[in-house]
Amino acid sequence: MRRVDRAALKRAIIEARKQDPARRRQVDRMLAERDWLRVAGCCQTHNLELRPWQPPPCQMTDERPTDDFPSRGRVRAWQLRRQLIEAGLSQWEPNPTVALREREQAAENPPELGGKSTVTTKQSTTA
Repeated sequence: MRRVDRAALKRAIIEARKQDPARRRQVDRMLAERDWLRVAGCCQTHNLELRPWQPPPCQMTDERPTDDFPSRGRVRAWQLRRQLIEAGLSQWEPNPTVALREREQAAENPPELGGKSTVTTKQSTTA
């Protein structure tokens, strides 16, 4: 697993645990019973406001889905995963749209040109 993926997974779990005390207990129980990759997917589902039948980007593979109806969201999740990876981010980013927007803003206005960096060092870590 790439360093950027491990960092994103840790952020996803931390973010999910901060939502409220009930969510913290739920995440802790899930971590005790499941793979942390599945737990991190819950954070994307929450932040992207996905329906129960819509997969988060982290669950998609490299292969484009061919059996999609727009309401199922499989192609959109695949596209978002591809955008994350192409931007040098992780498919496990807890909030994919925010991570992509921050990466784009940083590219448009780099700190060396007087801009303020909006991408945290955790997100800019690559393997």
